[in-house]
Amino acid sequence: MKNILLIGLGRFGKNIALQLNKLGHEVMAVDNNEERVNEILPIVTNAQIGDSTNTEFLKSLGIGNFDVCIVTIGGDFQNSLETTSLLKELGAKLVVSRAERDVQAKFLLRNGADEVVSPEKQVANWAAIRYTADHIRDYIEVDEAHAIFEVEVPEGWVGKSVGELDIRRKYSINIMATKENGKINMAVTPETVLTDKITLLVLGAYKELQKCFHIWQRWTELAELLLIVSLLGIFAFGFYLMIRLDRFLEENRKALLRENESCEPSEVLLPHGLSDSEILSEIHRFRETHGKVDIILSDSKENTF
Repeated sequence: MKNILLIGLGRFGKNIALQLNKLGHEVMAVDNNEERVNEILPIVTNAQIGDSTNTEFLKSLGIGNFDVCIVTIGGDFQNSLETTSLLKELGAKLVVSRAERDVQAKFLLRNGADEVVSPEKQVANWAAIRYTADHIRDYIEVDEAHAIFEVEVPEGWVGKSVGELDIRRKYSINIMATKENGKINMAVTPETVLTDKITLLVLGAYKELQKCFHIWQRWTELAELLLIVSLLGIFAFGFYLMIRLDRFLEENRKALLRENESCEPSEVLLPHGLSDSEILSEIHRFRETHGKVDIILSDSKENTF
């Protein structure tokens, strides 16, 4: 049994409190929201309303007496960072802080956190792997490179013993236990015979697990197929647009030719003796009623253009 300080009683903090209570630990819960504190009182040893960024308040809790200090403040990273830093300054033995993003994790680790948990990221990783492969029943991340998978026994392994398959040498993975009807059996020996009624708890590197159980093979094939289909669709759409544009330009060219052929020349007689500015003004008015047309100016007296 350990003495735990839990700061932050949102959904994540409340769930941690429930689990700690089931494990029989003594929990001091803290939040600045009175309603949350009252809700958590039945399942923790003690609870207080207070500001975790206040040094005097934290001192009054006796930080050095707790085995673990868990900071689960959500939605206010500034408070979470200040609380984490103060806990370490006041002699906390182990500080575990919640981070919602990778950049938050870096700041927390630099400012007093011994460990960082990212529930949203961890659950997202679990769900992505768990529900994109038929073989996986469960998944626990050990570190960035290793994991424990609960997997179905491959068809080719059924009826064979662990020693006969020589899995550790061939794939560099370890069968830690077998599971049947919800019960785990840790007594795995080279003589253990695998059946289709059990699942395996295997530990290894992601790369080796993928190679052994083809965990992401179906997903990779599907992704490649979707990429090919998408590229073909883009190519077909681009080709279609090119044809339509070519037709539009050709029809527009023909329409212009027909319009030019059907246009009759217009003749406008200007009074003799107009200045250049007056002539330009007349041209401007002519264009307003006739659009863009070719204009030829001629002097009837001098017979020049």
